[in-house]
Amino acid sequence: GMDRWVVKRAAGEALAEPGRRGPAKRARQGRLTDCKKVVRLDAVTREAEHVSAALRALTELELARPEGPAGEREAADWAARRAFELRNLGQALSELEELYIALETLEKTKVGRAVNRVTKATACDIPEALVNQARGLVDKWRQTATAGSARRRQHAKDMREGRIPVCKRVEPGASRQSTLTVRRRPLV
Repeated sequence: GMDRWVVKRAAGEALAEPGRRGPAKRARQGRLTDCKKVVRLDAVTREAEHVSAALRALTELELARPEGPAGEREAADWAARRAFELRNLGQALSELEELYIALETLEKTKVGRAVNRVTKATACDIPEALVNQARGLVDKWRQTATAGSARRRQHAKDMREGRIPVCKRVEPGASRQSTLTVRRRPLV
């Protein structure tokens, strides 16, 4: 298939370009999913489902908490199940922290709703560390949503005014990107 179009080289081997001065560029074979900002929606959805399932299980466990002269075995079993669900919740939140989640991902997966429920769960006595971890994610995603909405508004404005973004670049020491634009010629 595509192997005939791929040039594979050792990681340290460089491509020599005739007439080029300076260090040669290195060729590297990789996958799109290896890129930092590429996230599979099913991975985010799966982690959101893990958060929801753990929260649901913790709520059910809290309702079934042994009270009074319950047997030691029943109390130990309840504590072990609760610890297991808290561990699952912590792992899911940690996985979500490692993923790059853009505005479009937040909209499609509704992961923010699941994590926000953790911050508001009062019935199941979630440890403060997990609640703070969930709050941190929600705050981070709110900033992402704000920036994404501003980006969309700017794009819509540029399109209404007839500007087409051609290239985005960040100047050294600049606080924001500058956009080179080309005016569209009116059709006659």
